[in-house]
Order: sequence, then C-alpha cells, then structure tokens
Amino acid sequence: MSNNWRLTAGVVGAGTGGMLSIKALQSSSRYELVGVADVSEAARDRAVHQGVEAQMFPDATTLLETARPEVICVSTFAPSHPEIVEVALEAGVRGVLLEKPIALDWASGRATLDRLEREQVPVVVPHGLLVRPASSEVLRHVSAGRIGDVEVIEIECHGWDLINAGVHWLDFALAATPGDDVERVFAACDVSTRTHRDGIEVETEAITYAVTRSGVRLVMQTGDNVRPAREGKELVFRLYGSRGSLEFWGWEDRYWCRASDGQGSSMAITTTPPQEMSAHQIYLEMLADMVIKAEPQYELAELSLRALEICDAAYLSNRHHCVVTLPLPSFVPPASQVWCPGAAYRGRGGRDGRGL
Repeated sequence: MSNNWRLTAGVVGAGTGGMLSIKALQSSSRYELVGVADVSEAARDRAVHQGVEAQMFPDATTLLETARPEVICVSTFAPSHPEIVEVALEAGVRGVLLEKPIALDWASGRATLDRLEREQVPVVVPHGLLVRPASSEVLRHVSAGRIGDVEVIEIECHGWDLINAGVHWLDFALAATPGDDVERVFAACDVSTRTHRDGIEVETEAITYAVTRSGVRLVMQTGDNVRPAREGKELVFRLYGSRGSLEFWGWEDRYWCRASDGQGSSMAITTTPPQEMSAHQIYLEMLADMVIKAEPQYELAELSLRALEICDAAYLSNRHHCVVTLPLPSFVPPASQVWCPGAAYRGRGGRDGRGL
C-alpha cells in the first residue's frame, strides 16, 4: 500500500504504451512501480533488459492479486480493456490509466466508463496532442477565435488506421469544437490487404467524413497508402475558419497560422518550447491528484468515448453502405439491398431523382 506520499502502481502490457507508462511512473515522485504484467514472456524479458526494476507477472489477475497496486495502467490491446478494468475494480484499485482506444467499440467503452463512474474510480486516457505545447497552443488559438468560426477540419495520416490512430485525431478534432456534437458519419474502407494491427482487423486505407450539429465538416484520411500533401510529414492537421487557418504536424514543436484581423492577413510559423514532462507523466500526475483528493473527473475520458463513437460509426457506415446518424444507440441499419451506383437502371424499384 502507499505511504504518506506515494501511490503504488502496476502496468498491464509491456509494449509501446506500457513502456511509456512505466517510464512516467519511474520519473514521478508520487508513484512506486510495484509490478508489470504481460502474457508475452518475450515482452517481460525485454522490459527487464530495458532496466525496468519491478516484479514481472504473466497476467493482470496475478499482478493485482499479488502486488495489490492502488493505480493500474492498462496498456494492452483494446479488445481486452473492459475485462482488465473489471478485474482491477474487483481488486479495489483507486485509479486507472486507460490507453486509447478505450475499448473495441462504443458500446463496450460506454459500459466500461459507466462502471468506473458508478464506483467513483478516477480514470485518465492519455492523449499527447491535448498537452503538447504546439498542439495545445493551436487549441487555444481556436478557442480565442484567432481563425474565426471553425468550418472544416482536415486530417491526413500515413501508415495507421482509423481505430488505432484515427481515434486520437478525432479526439483532438472534438476538443477543437467543444459542445458541437457530430451528427452524421460516412466512411469508405479498403480491406484488400487483410491487415490486422494491435489485435484488431483494420482497413488498408479509409476516408471518414463527419458533420457536426453546427455544420463543421471533418474529413480524415488514414491508412498505409495515404500521402499527406506536406512532403515529409506523416500526420497533418488543418483547421480552416471564417477568418484564417491553422496547420500543425503531429508531434512537431511547430505550427503554421494564417489569420486576418479585418485590416489584413498575417502568416507565420511558430516554434514552441520542447515538452519538459512526458504526456503520460502529465496524465499520471492528474490521476494522482484525483485519487488523493477523491475528486474523480471524467470529461477527458468521455471525450475519448465520443471519438470512439465516430470510429464505430465509420465502420458501420462502410459495412452497411450508408450514412450513420448519431448518437449511435439510436442508429438502425437499413435493410440489405442490391443497388449499384453507376450501373444502368434496371427499370424497377427505387425513386426517381428527377422528382426530388
């Protein structure tokens, strides 16, 4: 158990996300790392070779029963998240760090967050773009009206898919349009390569189109073959407003702004100071405050769930060849039908577009 100033913590999953949590815990004066669990012996050995000084466990249950951590970091594949959170809550944990995507689909994610909220156990969902200096400054400019009313958000992401990476980008887009819920989602996916990533079957390339209640258009391209318009960039964000635009490039400490004050326009690339504390440590410090003060907050976790809802809607749109309306629980898929846009009309059924 914790002493007067440190919370005991365990990490489930010793992959990329897990190592980020491990390093953050080791860098913090508010935590004591008491155990790491991974079903892969190779992953556990790799963590030891990287200097992780903590007891290793073959699974989350053994870690929780043996080390009894007060805080748990869940860094496994998304399909396993709900079960691990459930086991952790039954073991009496006081706080949870949960990686994105928080579950495989919106319904599972909703059930997981509902369970955490009922138990009043605080949760953080780490998202680097929300705390990095450059992207945080972009959000502040948008909130202050530097580019006017946001009208279009474009995202181009090379080498990653909608559910494992796009959920982060959608989360940022929602943060840039607070209080403006997405109402409609339409998407198309190429699955020709039969790719799987992080325990999920994913698309080779996808285009996701969403419209918010106020009319903001969100257009996101994700996939192996996406080539961002900015040469040498693998992730590009563009936010277009009624009086200017902002652009930034993932994890770089720079962003580009063009804005008009009514008398003229200005254009500049701004460089921000490098981040002093890792994103995972920032979120773990937030979590420590919530646990110690017994003041759980769920706004950022709910934002992550809204991003997952858009991902889920995009996959449903591709599966059923239709626009998906949100909120997701009210969506009813259309009946399956044979209709081939671009083919010659077969003379029966459907509606005459000339009469619309």
